[in-house]
This record gives sequence, C-alpha cells and structure tokens, in this order.
Amino acid sequence: MAAKRARRSRGEFSGRVGLAIAAIVAFLAVDAVLVLAAINASRGVESSTVYLEPNIPPQPSITPTPTTPPVVGLPVGRVLAGAGESAVWRASAGSCTGGVAPALQTSSDAGATWTDRSLASYDVRQILVLWVRDVNYGEAVVRIGDDCRLAGIRSFTGGRFWEESEGALTDTVALDLDAPGDVLVDGEAVAAPCPDAVQAVPAAESVFVLCGDGSLFGRADGEWTPQAPQPGAVALVAEGAAPEVVFSGPEDCPLALGLRDEVGELAPRVCAPTAAVPGATVAVAIDGRTVVWAGDFFGAL
Repeated sequence: MAAKRARRSRGEFSGRVGLAIAAIVAFLAVDAVLVLAAINASRGVESSTVYLEPNIPPQPSITPTPTTPPVVGLPVGRVLAGAGESAVWRASAGSCTGGVAPALQTSSDAGATWTDRSLASYDVRQILVLWVRDVNYGEAVVRIGDDCRLAGIRSFTGGRFWEESEGALTDTVALDLDAPGDVLVDGEAVAAPCPDAVQAVPAAESVFVLCGDGSLFGRADGEWTPQAPQPGAVALVAEGAAPEVVFSGPEDCPLALGLRDEVGELAPRVCAPTAAVPGATVAVAIDGRTVVWAGDFFGAL
C-alpha cells in the first residue's frame, strides 16, 4: 500500500513538472511572436518625430599674433662726453662694490681712433661722470679706493695724468650705479624718483631721471616732477637744450632719438642703423650733434 502511494506521488510530481515546462515553452513562443509582429509593424510606419540637424556656424581660424616683449631699461653702465668737433672721451663705468674695473678711452679725432687711459695708479674703481673742455682738459667724478670714496679728478694731458679736484664735483649729475636708489646731484646723494632708475643726466638746465619702465622725471625746486612716459626708452641724451630720449625701435628704426608726446606717440627725430642696447647705450649732445655709443656702434647723428 505504501509502495503504491509512493509510485503515485512520483507520477503526480512528474506530471506537474511536465506541465510547468510546457507552460514556459508556450510563454516564450507567444512572446517571440509578439516581438516579431512589433518589428514588422514598425517597418512600415514612418515616425512623426522630427530630428533637427545641429546648425554649427563656421568657426574662424585663429592665428596666434606674435607679441613683442616690452623693452625694460637697465642702468646705463657707460659714460660719454665731448667738446668741439674732435674731442670725445668715453668709459665703461665699472663697479666699485662689484670689483669690475672701469675702462677709459680718449679720442682727438671724433672717435675715428681711440687711446686707452689707465686709472689704476690713482686707485679709481668706478667712473660716474666725464666732462671735456677740449682734447687736453677734462674732468671726471669717480669712486676711489676700497671705501669707494666719491671724488673729483681732472686732467690737463688728455687723460694721461690726473689730479684730484674738488671743483669737479660741482654741477655734476649721475646715477649711483652701485646704489640705483640714489642720484648724485652736485656731489650729494638725492633719493631717485623710482627704485629702478636707469640714468640721470643734466639737460635743459635741469636734471632728468629715466626709470626702467619708461617713466621720466624732471627735477625743479628740489622736487621730482613726472613727465610724459617714454616706454621703450633705454637712455637719455645728456647736455641737450631739451630733454630727448634714446628708444629701442622697430626693424626699420632700431635706435630712435625723440620724445613721446602726452598720448604716447613718437615721431623719431633721427634713426640709427644699430640696436639700442639696454644698459650699453649712451648719448650726449655736443655742439649741435648727438653722439651715440650703443653696443659696438659709435657715431654722430
């Protein structure tokens, strides 16, 4: 009896499994038919959805524009003076605190030839100012000895021999190269109008200071007065009847002399076919001519 119930239970269970499998197979078949029908139906029906193509405007081609870095002036390490048509003296200033010896040259033929003049026997460590009366007589403001003492010296022999002269310190203007924050006026240190002073010169019966960013100041009644900015300037023209600036210019006028107006426009008075080198360009007015020493170039403009 028990064996019969066991056989019947196994038969009932097998029947139920068979029915479940048949139901799953039937469900999958119906689902496949429905999916196939949906696909076939969609093939013949046009969609009502409108798809817009993106309207991208033409993009301009951008070509990088080369930029010229601004000219930054450097302290002018050269000194230049002259008189008449033939007497010209020039010097590399040197550095008293930096141990760089100055180098002095004189010319009696307007710079066609030069004679080296040694100041080592006088323990001159730096040359700040030169002043020339003729081919024989000239004066200089220098620093002497280990203590860099400021002194005036003069020569009656075209720069061959020298002696100290207190009078050489008067009526002189110079930038103190070893202390750019100071300007020497008549032998006395005066605070410069900017921390990056490039040069200080006498001109137009006054004193002018050029700064590294092209700022220009004049001195009157013991005060510095801002002048029209001179961007691109590397040096000032000393001893001129009016202030004038040496500019680093474009390829067709690499060294320009002139003065920018209040709106920054520059109409060069004259151009030179040489580069205006920051720190190594100096110019001075001599008897109606402007004598320029820039890099390896020397000449009157």
